[in-house]
This record gives sequence, C-alpha cells and structure tokens, in this order.
Amino acid sequence: MSLTYETFLTYGIDLAPLGVERRETHSEYFCTPKEAFVLGWAGVDGIHYCTAPQFGELVFGVYPMNLPGDYIRPLAASFEDFLRLLLAFGDAALPEQICPADDENLRQYREAYPPTPEQQTVMAQLREKCGLTPLEGPFRAINDLRERYDFSSYGIPDEGEECEEPEEPDVTRVAFGMGFWSKGDEAGQSVPISKSFRWAGRDWFVPAAYLCNQGLVINLCMAVDAGEARTYVEKWEPFAGRELSDEEQEHAEAENPLEVSPNYSARVNGVELRTRCGYITSWLPEDCRPDDSPSEAEAQKLLEHYGLDRSLAWRFERVSFPWTAAPVHELKALELTLTPWPVSVAGGHFTVSAAGQQFSITDPRTGRHHTLRVAEYSAHELGGEPFPNDGMAYPRHFHIMGYTLEPELSDEEFRVLDCERSDPPRHAAVSDPLAAVSVAATVGVIGGADGPTALFLSPPPGKITHSAVSSMHFEPKAETEWRTVFLRRDTEPLTVKLIE
Repeated sequence: MSLTYETFLTYGIDLAPLGVERRETHSEYFCTPKEAFVLGWAGVDGIHYCTAPQFGELVFGVYPMNLPGDYIRPLAASFEDFLRLLLAFGDAALPEQICPADDENLRQYREAYPPTPEQQTVMAQLREKCGLTPLEGPFRAINDLRERYDFSSYGIPDEGEECEEPEEPDVTRVAFGMGFWSKGDEAGQSVPISKSFRWAGRDWFVPAAYLCNQGLVINLCMAVDAGEARTYVEKWEPFAGRELSDEEQEHAEAENPLEVSPNYSARVNGVELRTRCGYITSWLPEDCRPDDSPSEAEAQKLLEHYGLDRSLAWRFERVSFPWTAAPVHELKALELTLTPWPVSVAGGHFTVSAAGQQFSITDPRTGRHHTLRVAEYSAHELGGEPFPNDGMAYPRHFHIMGYTLEPELSDEEFRVLDCERSDPPRHAAVSDPLAAVSVAATVGVIGGADGPTALFLSPPPGKITHSAVSSMHFEPKAETEWRTVFLRRDTEPLTVKLIE
C-alpha cells in the first residue's frame, strides 16, 4: 500500500530543508485548484504543493509567478512518489531550476551542488523511517505524467470571477514565512525586543521577534534621512516611464538609500539559524514621493504601530528563520548577524568576435589595470525540449566565452555580463522540436516568469580560469558586447545581541 500523507505525519519528519514547509493553515492563491489539499509550501513566491480532488492522488506544484497557462505542473503520481521525488532531487525547487529538464543534467547538477547536511539528514530519515528509495528517472516520470493525463482543467477560478476585496493589513499578527498581511496563517507569539543599533551608515530598530511553530520571525526597521531619499527620487523618477537596462538597474539599486539588504543569520539559545525568506516594504514622507503617490498600506500601519518618526524614510523587513529541530518556546538568548551582500560597480565595455582578443580592464574603485585575454569564444544552440510546452517559442542561440585575467580576480570580485538581455519569448507559429545539440561546457538554464533568465556552466578544462555565457537570441549573433562588473563590500558584518 502506498504511503499516505496522514501516515507520513506520524513519523515526525520535517521536509522544510527539502523545500516543503508544513503550515497549520493555508492561504489560497488565484491559481490554487478549487478544493485543493495543500501538502506544503516552498516559502517563496507563493509556491505550494497540493492534490486536487478531480485527479486523485496526483501531486502538483503551483507556481503563481509563472506565465499564464503554466501556473500548475504535475510532479508525482502519489504522495509516496512525491517523497521519492524529493529523495531524487534533494530539493523540491530543482524541477523548476534545472534546464534542460532531464536526468543527466540533474546528475551533473548534483555533482556540482550536493545536498546540504540538513538535507542529507532529512533524506536519511525518509529512507530509514519510511523505507523509501529515490525515484528513478525523475524527469522521465514527470514527463510521463504530462503525457498520460489530460490537465486542461485544474478547477482554477476563472480570471473573470470576482475576488473578495482585500482586508486591511494587520501588522500586529505575524506568521512564519508570510508578508505583512499574514492572512489565514497561524500567528506567532510576540517577544518584545526594542533594540536600536547602527550599521552600514543607517539607524536600525528591532521592535519584536515572534515564535512560530515553523520558526522565528524578526521585524526590522531602518531609517533614512528624508533629504537623501528625496535626492534619489528626483534623480531616478524621470526614468520611471521606460525600462532600465541591467546596468542602469544595478546603478539605481546601488544608489537607492533604502536598498540596504543584508544576509541575515540568527542564533537562538545557542543554535544557529539561517534565513528562509524575507518581505520588504517602505515608507516615504509625502514630500519625497513621486507625483504625490500614496504610501503602501502596510508601511503606513507599521509606522503608526511602532510610533516611528514620520519625517524620516523607513525600510521595513520581516525575516523568517526555520527551526533546525523542535520549535523553541522561550527565547533565553538571541543574536542577529547582518552580513553585507557585495555591491556592483560598473566597469568598462568590450566587444568580442573571436578567441585571441585582449582587453585592458580598469577597476573604477582603485584605478588598477587588468588584462583580459579571450581564450575561447564559441557559438552554441540549446537543443532538445528544455522549455515548457506552453505555446511559446524561446530563444536558443548563445555564446560561451572562456577567459583569463591578470592580475587575477576571483568570481566574487569580478564578473563579465552580456550588455544585451535575452530575447523575450514569443508565440510559436509551428511546433518543431529540435534535436539535441552537444555543448562543450556543462550548461543549464534557470527559468523565470519571463522565460530563460540566466545560464550557469562549468568551465572547459585547460588554462581557462573564468567563463561567461551570453544572453539568448532567436538568431545567431557574430559578436557580443560585454560589460564588466567589480564587486565590493563596504561594510563589515555586525552581530547584535537582541536578548542576553
């Protein structure tokens, strides 16, 4: 007999490290099948996993941020197969991240990125307690489901159906893994903090932490001088009418005084916790807002709830940290560590048409010169069927560049990116699957709501120390204009003792 969800719960196994968080109550999305039974949540972008009455034991992934027509995808024939799928992948997110979506690419990915110790522990529990083995050929199994069943109707509410008016945000009710509205989820126990500190040139305030069954939630408030916020808005507001290039977007983010977003970790009663997800909103004084636009409703409520200075600009962030073991019901000691992400600094541009070219690259921070030599420059076409069968055509042509750099810089200090973005998907006139085309390096595609957004690869063997992949296009290009990016960290990490 197949292992049921109810029986699985008796084993006390937490699937959160594998990307499936359990919640006592659930919020439905517009694309959640009617009468669906939700098995778990990814913790980001509203992604969740469920069964639907009209399809029996079949398990689906629901992806609200995907393109229309691609919100729901079948994953497993039963809950037991879903667990075996997790054993095969090591993370529920991988079916959406590995492209081309085939078992060989999964093997290559797993060699490069093995499961974390936390994931290995859960996978061992599934083997030992449930007697499960990894699903063989997981991508083949998923594709077989799509071919065997008619998924033309999932019982999704029609786009024309009236939706209930959204309720006012209740910022006093905090739930794990949710934003500032927290509708329908179990509220955590509030623990007052009222701790102020200064970091990255900003004043920070932590009003409270919250103990939830799934983990710890911390609210953070960061103040910004209104004059600084006004200067930024006045500079960048004229660009609001057009789409920024990637380079312009990086520049705008680097200058944004509210864009200080560190990597958080917490230590609770001596146990280290890593953040799973965060939600952000901001407040601008009226004379800083472009065109007198209104503030976000939740930001207004937070400002009033915490009694903050309305003459300042504020950034509010809600960060969730899943428990690594049993839930904690008392905070005896709590530390929060803020580690800065690197800031992108734009360097020069150069155009490559063939291997053997050489360019002088200057670090704008230090004025130091580096020599970039192109050791490989080759055109490729992505073959097979790596993209969803959604009636859209996707670009497949790209270049791989292998290069050396002298003096050397690590990939954490320097990057080379295509100046152009990938061509957007377009409606396919004729379905004509392409034969697989071999590629010299190991290449994968990370997809997004607008189609393929990035490629990752393992460098070809030899003296090449770095590799870069161009954007993807429908037609081959003879040359590529690249831009250089230097990465810096201007701020040291800080650990703040919130409860001693």
